[in-house]
Order: sequence, then C-alpha cells, then structure tokens
Amino acid sequence: MRRLRQLTMRRSIWTTRVTLVITGTELMVFDAETNAIMEQFPLSLVYRPTAMTSDTAGDNMYNNAVVLIVLGDQQQQLEPEVHIFQCLKHRASTTTNTLMARLSYRNTACIKKCAAFQ
Repeated sequence: MRRLRQLTMRRSIWTTRVTLVITGTELMVFDAETNAIMEQFPLSLVYRPTAMTSDTAGDNMYNNAVVLIVLGDQQQQLEPEVHIFQCLKHRASTTTNTLMARLSYRNTACIKKCAAFQ
C-alpha cells in the first residue's frame, strides 16, 4: 500500500474509468465513456487476483480495489504487468471471487509460470 502511494505521488499511476468484463476465456477492459476495448487478457495469464480493502477512515484512495498480475507472454515478448482496478459499483471481493471461479490453477504450465512471482 505504501508503494502505491509513492507511485501515485510521482504520477507513475494513471487512472481512467473502465468496465471489466469477465468472459469464459478472457478479462476484457472497456473504456467507460466510449465502450472501446482498451485491453484484453486471456484468463490463463491472469494470476493472483486480490481484493484490497481497508477499514481505516479516510483511506479510500486504494480501498475496494482489485489487484492482479497479468503474466508475461514469451511468444509475444510481453513483460508481466500489475493492474489495479478500484471498484465503484461492486465489492472488490465479489470481482475477485468471480475471477477466481473462472481461473484454473490445475493447469501445470500455469503453476510453473506463476511460481516465479511467489
């Protein structure tokens, strides 16, 4: 949490309103104003969705947020990325639970890829 605040103060984090859509195979990020697809990730590359919540008064900058890692793709030469989505209309835990229900960690290849982030 402290690191997020530091990045925010240095303007290393940018914000925009988006809508997340979880399909059977992808996590899609749509621009809330234009409904254009901004990004889409195969669910097989989504790792460790986590709900961040705080009961501390005044701590609303990153409260009710979903944090997840999108694993890199060696074929497309993409580096892993961390994404943070603050939920305004739903509980972060609901979004995280939905993602977790769609993800399959039984895939041995995914477990080997994910081990690098533990």
